[in-house]
Amino acid sequence: MYLQENVISQMLGFESLAQLDTLNMNQNLIETVSGLAPLAKLNTLLLKRNHLKNVASLTGLKECPSISVLDLSENQIEDGALVDLLVLLPNLKVLYLQGNPVCGRIPQYRKTLIARVKTLTYLDERPVSDEERRLAEAWLEGGLEAEKKERDQQHQDRIDRALEQHLGIKLRRPTPFRSVGSLSETLGRGPCGA
Repeated sequence: MYLQENVISQMLGFESLAQLDTLNMNQNLIETVSGLAPLAKLNTLLLKRNHLKNVASLTGLKECPSISVLDLSENQIEDGALVDLLVLLPNLKVLYLQGNPVCGRIPQYRKTLIARVKTLTYLDERPVSDEERRLAEAWLEGGLEAEKKERDQQHQDRIDRALEQHLGIKLRRPTPFRSVGSLSETLGRGPCGA
């Protein structure tokens, strides 16, 4: 349903739209998200350029756990507690938040959102790669040191994969009983381990 640019100030009248997949309410005067409970199949909710300001104005999102694409960009959202709300949306995959003051208030904005909202595959203008997710989760768990360790591990994994591919062999991975070094370490040793 396309209701963008209509000077709408309230979200009402969705009771008979249980099968609705997309609701575009971009560029209206919405101050509070509400009335979504009847929209059991809503996949995409677009609320760009409205008058949303804080988490209290967004709690209505919890009424619609089916949302997988959410555009809240270019509102006036300032509240960092927004992340706690987004975590409660179990199907959220695509999120647009750029243009809100909250983006500058959440420490390490992109890392924080990727690490906390585990279902995200796309944030603002970029996809979320598996590598970026692992780095963000390491950062959230152990700070910059843990992130660096994960980055180094990813780099070593890429080297090992390249060597495996080039040499046509499969590396033995560490087992719980003994540790085996990387292929690059193994190849650096002489025939007698020298």
